[in-house]
Amino acid sequence: MKDKRVWGVLLAFALLALLNSVMVPPFEKPDEIWHYAVIQHIATTGELPWLEPQTTARWRQQGGQAPIYYLAAALLTSGIDQSDFPAIYDEQQNPYAAIGLPGTGGNHNYQLHGPADRWPWHGVVLALHLVRFFSVALGVLTLCAIYQTLRRLLGESRALLGMALWAFLPQFIFISSSASNDNAIIVTASLLLWRLVALLHDAPATPAAPDPRRLRMPFAAPAPYLLLGVLLALALLSKLSALALLPLTGFTLLMVAYRTRDWRILLQGGLLVGGPVLLLAGWWYLRNYLLYGDWLAINIWQENVEPRTGQIEWRDITGEWQSMEFSFWGMFGWFNIPYPTWLYRLFEGIELLALLGLMAGIWQRRALLRQMGREWSQHWRLQALALLGLWLAALSFSWLSFMRVTLAAQGRLFFPAAIALTLLLVLGLQHWRTRVGQPILLWGLVGGLFGLSVLTPWWLLQPAYTPSTPLSTLPQGVTPLELQFGEGMRLEGYTIDSTLFAPSTPMELTLYWRVLQPMDEDYSIAVKGFGRDEELIARGDSFPDGGRWQTSLWQPGQLIADRWKIWFSGRTATPTVARLTVDVYRFDMLEMLPASVGGQPVSLPFHFSDVVVREPGASPTAPQSFLFRPVEPRITLQENRVEAEFTWEAGAPMEKNYQAFFHLSSALDQPPIAQVDFEPVGGDFPTRHWWPGDRLPDRVQLPLPADVPPGEYLLLMGLYDLENQQKLAGETDRTTWSLGRLRWDGETWALSR
Repeated sequence: MKDKRVWGVLLAFALLALLNSVMVPPFEKPDEIWHYAVIQHIATTGELPWLEPQTTARWRQQGGQAPIYYLAAALLTSGIDQSDFPAIYDEQQNPYAAIGLPGTGGNHNYQLHGPADRWPWHGVVLALHLVRFFSVALGVLTLCAIYQTLRRLLGESRALLGMALWAFLPQFIFISSSASNDNAIIVTASLLLWRLVALLHDAPATPAAPDPRRLRMPFAAPAPYLLLGVLLALALLSKLSALALLPLTGFTLLMVAYRTRDWRILLQGGLLVGGPVLLLAGWWYLRNYLLYGDWLAINIWQENVEPRTGQIEWRDITGEWQSMEFSFWGMFGWFNIPYPTWLYRLFEGIELLALLGLMAGIWQRRALLRQMGREWSQHWRLQALALLGLWLAALSFSWLSFMRVTLAAQGRLFFPAAIALTLLLVLGLQHWRTRVGQPILLWGLVGGLFGLSVLTPWWLLQPAYTPSTPLSTLPQGVTPLELQFGEGMRLEGYTIDSTLFAPSTPMELTLYWRVLQPMDEDYSIAVKGFGRDEELIARGDSFPDGGRWQTSLWQPGQLIADRWKIWFSGRTATPTVARLTVDVYRFDMLEMLPASVGGQPVSLPFHFSDVVVREPGASPTAPQSFLFRPVEPRITLQENRVEAEFTWEAGAPMEKNYQAFFHLSSALDQPPIAQVDFEPVGGDFPTRHWWPGDRLPDRVQLPLPADVPPGEYLLLMGLYDLENQQKLAGETDRTTWSLGRLRWDGETWALSR
């Protein structure tokens, strides 16, 4: 690699990955804490973990993974005191972590973080960062393998483009700076494929002249085959998906033997490859059989993953494919920090252009490809393409098999096919060239990915984990409160981004907390929304600041903006007023802290605001000539009571909340002989929120008296002002509506026709 640009790309990747490593707090990468648990166990005890069914060990299902990455990382960190790991694992987990839930607005952190995570590192944090740096080094080796393979297939210029494209892939940078055995299978598979392609490239296309002594002589240059064996063994000790590399290695040996007409390669080359494999990797699979009765330990792995429920269907595959696609380009944290949707649409456009470019290139070269196909055994590039294609197909089959057992929407599962994927992108996108032959789209993609990878740590990662900056004063527009919880914290105000919402949409809320004195506990905060019939229609529970800032770290005098994003249930009965409440509690005991306003205790949870929830897209109609009216009455008798079901029809806005009445009277201008007052719609949707065009079903019951003269009576309804007892005119000069008639014969009530 004499080209300085290659070294420039490698250096840029290493710096981006190291930046990514130090900016993401410990254990905030997929499964990282469980991978590290295996490393810590080996470094501490000198023994591999043993996986039990439904294990409660800190390594979860990772305890049954192939060991080479963990062994190397344990050797690297064995001199560091890691005795603080059990406390970090057991006591610093975020109980509200939004794992696998992108777009939640908070709780991206799997762990709770504090000063111990910061520089200078020590203990577990130091060991973890060393392991992450080790992964970065493996990422550099992966890029070298990509470049060397593409250089043979495409030439140096396009190899540089391909390597740079993969080097600046944001998700590859993220995974390459994590403590994960994914990095082991990525690098070992890439190195092995490079050497397999090199073997195909170096094999002579024309057989050597016959030699009668040939069958008795060992074939030359055993070193490449021994190296293949070592790399294959390392791959098999990295992940089970590497098993597909066994037949692919055999395929390569067969192609080389056929091209050179030297069939000793199959025997002697196979022995040279197979020897290191058995010697270096065989013990692991024998251990699996002795411990679990399964050479691959799949049985015990399935006992420790969350199984998929029900039969997998096509829509499951397509749904998870999109998640896999997004996480191929960039999905950070624990699958909960996404890019904006428009950026994924741009990535999908790049994929489409690459596919169209591949199809166009195949069509333009169809005659040449047809001729090469007839002589494919003599064309090493076709054999190399077949090798890489088969490896990609094997990973795809492995992914589909994985999906049948558990959720598997992770783009990183395809990273071991980095060479094949990069080759497809380069071949597809190089079709789109300028007039002078420059692959402008490829250069643009490389530049765009580089810029995105530089921006991502500051744009997405740092805000996701860094606590908010304390405020000096309350901002403008804050609704003031003086709600004190316990002795340590006071809610001084709040803001809500809107007063109107729809089911399945988020509400953005900010609570402003004043710290009164130090607190030695991490208190939880709950914000709830109650709809009709006190149904819980929205809820958020979290440590403050989206899990980024525990109350035990607060300092007296600080004013903290605590931002929330809470979703209303898609099953919310609408329209309704959502009654918002807040309380503070101890997570371990679910015990609420006492609250007071002005020194006077208040009931909990504390009702602090209301918002309206309506159907998506709802809007008022033009005002009508009437204010309101009850319509479509349905009267039923139930023993000694009458029930009216009806609909409130709103014609114009009302400025305040009115009370409803339901009377039994002998005439419109006579006082009632029985009556009941009630809040319209059960109090769940007061009149000041009614829009012109609203039709609101309601019902009311009225007990019927038995000590009235026989005769016919009216059921009357309307609204009135609770403050001044004045009835409200719903239509011109009309304050009362008759919903029906009842007849009393001195013994029973009946509906009057």
